[in-house]
Amino acid sequence: MTTTTISNPKNERAYALESVPEAGDEESRYLLGQTSSGWNVSRRIDSVASAYLQLASRLREKTADLSPAFVEVDLHYVGRRADGSYVLVKRGTVRAIPKKAKTKSGRFSRPSATGGALLDRIFLGEEDARDELIWAALLALCSAEAPTGRVLRDLNDATAELMCLRAGLVVDRRSLPQDHLR
Repeated sequence: MTTTTISNPKNERAYALESVPEAGDEESRYLLGQTSSGWNVSRRIDSVASAYLQLASRLREKTADLSPAFVEVDLHYVGRRADGSYVLVKRGTVRAIPKKAKTKSGRFSRPSATGGALLDRIFLGEEDARDELIWAALLALCSAEAPTGRVLRDLNDATAELMCLRAGLVVDRRSLPQDHLR
């Protein structure tokens, strides 16, 4: 992979998330063998989770502050069944006063990408999509790459945080609803 920007000067294999070229209309561009800091990962899906957490953090910092009335965001969770398949379940609802400007446009065209590629574009702010398409993209990514444990939680948490940020809500990942565990 050729990159132009180094995000970690201590590791020459480091790369800027924005410099990674698209991988097509379905596969995430971040399905790489290393994180943006240049550290190897045991599974390529680990680098996707790392990238999404970093991009969600950047979005939180870039989103403008605001304080209108309460907003509710319904969240979902991609869980793994005993047979190894993945299912989308209701995670709960976040109800709060927005602290950031809403980034969800409300004007959606049919996205050309799906799965990890669509999530890449949304996390990078290159595209906007309906909530259900974003959750479907996460389900498709998880079904294709079979993340488990911490990586599956990180993908879910980063996407939930993204959904909240799109509505202007700043939510700590540790305080996200856990209704799916009941």
